[in-house]
Amino acid sequence: MTFKILLLTCSFIFTHMAQAKPARSLASNKKATRLVKVEQAMKLNYKNKAWNQSNQKIDSGQLLLRDIQSGFSVIIDVYETTPNSGEFTSRYLLSWGDLQEVSPEVYTPSKGTQISDSKSVDFNKLASDKKLTRAPFIYHRDANGDQVIDSFGSREEAEGALKKYKEELKNKIQPSDAITEEVIDESEAARIRQEVKKMEEEAPIKAAERESLLAKLRQKVDQQKKEFSSLPTSQRNAQRAEAKKISDEAMEAYRNNQLVPSEEGFRKSMQLDPNVLDYYFYYGVVLNKLDRPADSLIYLEYASRFPVKTSTYNPLEGEFYKGVNYYKLNEYTSALKKFQEIKAKKDPTTSPMAAFYEGIVLFQLQKFEESKASFQEVLDTSQDPNLDQRAEDFIENIERTKMFLKQKNKKWFFTASGGLEFDSNVLAVNSSTAGSADPTNVGDNRWITGGSIEYRAIYEKTHEFSIKSKIDMLYSTKESSAAVDPLVYNFTAPFKYKSQLFGKGYKLEITPGYEILNLDEDSSGANKGFISSFEERQNYLNSTLFNIANTLVISDKYFAGLTFKYRHDSSASPTTVNDNDTTANKYTISTNHIYFLNDKKNVGLIGDTGYTRNSSFGKNYTYNRFDLSSMLLFPAMEGVQGIFGLAYYYAQYPDKSTAARYDNSTTYSLNFSKNMSSWLTATLGGSYNTNYSNNPSNQYFKYVILGVLTANWSL
Repeated sequence: MTFKILLLTCSFIFTHMAQAKPARSLASNKKATRLVKVEQAMKLNYKNKAWNQSNQKIDSGQLLLRDIQSGFSVIIDVYETTPNSGEFTSRYLLSWGDLQEVSPEVYTPSKGTQISDSKSVDFNKLASDKKLTRAPFIYHRDANGDQVIDSFGSREEAEGALKKYKEELKNKIQPSDAITEEVIDESEAARIRQEVKKMEEEAPIKAAERESLLAKLRQKVDQQKKEFSSLPTSQRNAQRAEAKKISDEAMEAYRNNQLVPSEEGFRKSMQLDPNVLDYYFYYGVVLNKLDRPADSLIYLEYASRFPVKTSTYNPLEGEFYKGVNYYKLNEYTSALKKFQEIKAKKDPTTSPMAAFYEGIVLFQLQKFEESKASFQEVLDTSQDPNLDQRAEDFIENIERTKMFLKQKNKKWFFTASGGLEFDSNVLAVNSSTAGSADPTNVGDNRWITGGSIEYRAIYEKTHEFSIKSKIDMLYSTKESSAAVDPLVYNFTAPFKYKSQLFGKGYKLEITPGYEILNLDEDSSGANKGFISSFEERQNYLNSTLFNIANTLVISDKYFAGLTFKYRHDSSASPTTVNDNDTTANKYTISTNHIYFLNDKKNVGLIGDTGYTRNSSFGKNYTYNRFDLSSMLLFPAMEGVQGIFGLAYYYAQYPDKSTAARYDNSTTYSLNFSKNMSSWLTATLGGSYNTNYSNNPSNQYFKYVILGVLTANWSL
């Protein structure tokens, strides 16, 4: 595995494979088989306005997920998706011993109950003490096939959500969050842009409608004020006192997230005493939490346009709620302006929240760099760790989205490489396996050249398909080496599928291909130049290829792979006949593991093991081979990546016509690479190889020193 291949593998993994957090197990006893697949990623959503304790912070809570039959229970920590939303979510991974499926129940702890992750927790006691309440939920799979449990604070909310979900399925519209955290592809991005444009065109119409309703409200309140002022003093004082009492009760209900009685109380207070603007303000805030943004805007606007000295609410808080209402109404321009105004005030409480919502709006408008800057400002100014975590999540998502869109727009990829190596003992090429070659005991300077063209026809979040052609050639400076300089043409059509397996990030790559090896067996091009030597190399071997590679993300730092390879070599040379016929069917199975030792992922270990069976038509090239290798990645100096490798193989040729042959080969390698620019990479390194064989003619040692420049372009 080259370092370049390693980087490409890691790029795929971190671009497409976000990991779920394991849930915390409480207890277990029996076995069950129902509904939810264990060891698969799951998303748990919980919607309950009563859990929203702070209007300007990210709240958190706990849910308890329990399997009905086995008694398994896990604690799920959930966090509010956005401040003041009352919508909580968490991604996690169930891991319950040998259970394959479970039949779940969702429970919410009663107010003030905090459940630890101790295994001594008695679920039955918590339930009998009425410290747990069963929450209704809907189980389904999202557009990516991931398991989702949507739970609710009331049965009515669950029934309403189920009805909406069925309608969406009927209309073939996939349910989605208001704030997406998935990678957006170009077709989806275009659709969003079109929707945003339409909503912005409708915004002035909606604003005019609200202005009309605001004028009617002002007219109505002015009339109520006149009627109030005409009342006898004693009656005015009595109504004023009653309004104050009811508003205090409404405020207490609001603090306890009892929104319906709170809304009724503030509405009644306004009717009893129309002169107190606080009632209009808090009524608007309650309407915001009841998801009535248009009505909320009208009352908040009334409170801000006609202030009086007796008002006690925070005007900046009122402006913040206006911005949230604009956002809920999809009036992004107005929302953005409002949040930017609040952010500029540098208020320690409100401004970080405004920056957070500014980032969300900019993200929806696909202004990713500006959105990232807003979330970074949250990290710089916020004192709320939950808000900071959400901001970090969005920054990571922005990077994933940018990378995906950037890559999706590119169709053509080109590489070109050139360099020079000194090989102390050039090996004679006699099949598709370099290790089976015979030593020439001749050292030579050899030019390394290569290039490739790839057309990527499909690039989606879950799958890719491309067509690639590649050419590689060695050109030796000594005439005696001309016969062993390979010219290789390679054509492949890789298909990649990206998903999840056992709850882990997973990639499957299937690559059919065809390869042609040309050699100048008669050395007719020994006296010819680099270009003219091409036509002197005749067809030596034709190969059909079929590879299947699997990559599984075990954790953020550990990746594992399993590869199957089939290759059919067909000899085209008149010299490879009878016992030397290189026509063969070759089968290889190998596994590789990558473990990074730091977060920057420039220090790590790579291990590979493999077995190859080459069933050749000629006895001399039938062999079994066992491979074992390891590599250490390390930063050598600023901008330079080092790779130290140790590889060993044992090869057995049991049917050789003279006598059975056994090879033990060990190779040490050290290479350094540096990105000279965005498109050019330089590599300098070398290797030392010893091959011990029971056949003296195949026993040798050699070393190679090389320097290569590799250029990459994409369109």
